[in-house]
Amino acid sequence: MKGQFKNVFKQSAIYSVGNLANKVIGFVLLPIYTDHLSIDDYGVLGLLETIGVILVAVLSFRIPTAMIRWCSDAKEEEEQQSILFTSFLGLLVIALLMNIFLYPFAEKFALTCFDKVDYTIFFQLLFVSISIELLSKVPLEFLRFKEKASAFISINLFKLVVVLGLNIYLIVWLQWGIKGILVSNLVGHSLVLLLTSKFLASNFSYRFNGKAAKEMAYYGFPLVFSTLSAMLLSLADRFILPYFHEFGDLGIYNLGYKISSVTNVFLITSFQLGFLPIAFKRYKEPDFKPFISKVLTYFTLLVVMFTLFISFFSKEVIKTFASNTDYWDAFNLVPLIGFIFIFKAIQYIFTLGLHFTKNTKFNINIVLVGLMVNVVLNILLIPQYDYYGAIIASIISSFITLIYSYKLSMRFFPLEYELKKVAWLIGFSLIFISLLFLINPLDIVMRITIKISLLGLFLVALWGINFFEKHEIDFAKRTIKSIKKFRKS
Repeated sequence: MKGQFKNVFKQSAIYSVGNLANKVIGFVLLPIYTDHLSIDDYGVLGLLETIGVILVAVLSFRIPTAMIRWCSDAKEEEEQQSILFTSFLGLLVIALLMNIFLYPFAEKFALTCFDKVDYTIFFQLLFVSISIELLSKVPLEFLRFKEKASAFISINLFKLVVVLGLNIYLIVWLQWGIKGILVSNLVGHSLVLLLTSKFLASNFSYRFNGKAAKEMAYYGFPLVFSTLSAMLLSLADRFILPYFHEFGDLGIYNLGYKISSVTNVFLITSFQLGFLPIAFKRYKEPDFKPFISKVLTYFTLLVVMFTLFISFFSKEVIKTFASNTDYWDAFNLVPLIGFIFIFKAIQYIFTLGLHFTKNTKFNINIVLVGLMVNVVLNILLIPQYDYYGAIIASIISSFITLIYSYKLSMRFFPLEYELKKVAWLIGFSLIFISLLFLINPLDIVMRITIKISLLGLFLVALWGINFFEKHEIDFAKRTIKSIKKFRKS
């Protein structure tokens, strides 16, 4: 089991480097965005990003995920290469059809969403960018399947540097605003496709695998509806919020979400990228179930600790990077949004059982229940409580989908999770986040001192309830000793 943990940690750590770079660049861009975009423009950008995320998630038909799943079962390399070619060809057809049906209606999208015909160019750039992003997902996912994390990260790091430079040039020097951001993203996706083109060509068998295509379609088609519902579950508030309030409120909400999503990008996404290919290859092994039980416990611990850290220092970060005081209210949202990502991390582990047993159709049930609760609560709460209502709606619906995911997954892939420990983590995090709202009004020296002390106290509290087992403590001590010896040598 230790070997499995090391492999997961190694893969996740490599992916986290790239994801950390993504967030670092995001922080570099934050003062540029807040200086050159009004909160209304930032709200418009947030809605465009939301539309893009939904279209990519739905139109991909989860083909890249299905490709990894079927390649894991393929015994011959030639069969894997035919699955790769089939997946790329499928997404190419989807990308072409998307532009045929959506691009001519870009003006109508602009009028419907923003009531401004000048925003037509935003949707035109968005549709082209989405097409290229869909195609680039295939080689990136195949790199993950081959566990070539270094190549995966190198390509994405190069893309990020180029996007960063273009953003600075187009926004600061040319004053293109939102258009500059969309152009930079389009160039970034194109660069990924260009850099992976040789890898694609060398791994294509140029044989369409009809059998695999049919099976992957059966696997992925239910996920289209569940993915759409999941996206709406996560992002419905971006559409409902500006309907009842101003785009400026959406801008503040979007900034709070971006700061809090550091946990999602750095930990959750990195873990998913590193863990899923490993899990698909080894889920039938006899010691896998105890292993994944421990994964849930310590993955939740890491997510909670990281969420607390981001939440505790969100006020200082936002005031440092956002010179426009209109954005400063966003720091109050970060700790609350953090719970959404904690529940998301736990739910991800629970739903793996549905993937292992190829029962992905039940994902539809999960997200539809969550979506209905989320939309109803958003409509009820947002008019009165603004973005706080949106956060409360998301927390409640996320918790409900988590519980439902657990029950469904246990039906098909039963195992004993350490649920008591997970409950302690959530309970302690709730207490410490509540204390944060009492600390934030203090002067900077006092509040930072208390915040650092509380982070240490969180681990002490876990120690006090015997959260860590003896062999885990011994392993931690050996690791610390090894690090000390390495430093001395």
